[in-house]
Amino acid sequence: FGRYGILLHSSTDNTLTNNTTNSNSRGGIKIWSSSNNNTLTNNTTNSNNNTIILDLFILFLN
Repeated sequence: FGRYGILLHSSTDNTLTNNTTNSNSRGGIKIWSSSNNNTLTNNTTNSNNNTIILDLFILFLN
């Protein structure tokens, strides 16, 4: 199994919908620096070291 199930790095305008991550050593979903305007909807993480990791990121929830 991998370090991250889903990793966005310097990624903009992505939509992650209906994904499942399992048994990743570092995290289920990581959104890294310079990633902007990404939307996450209905994603599931199971048995990951961390669920969702946000680095240098400002999160706006509507």
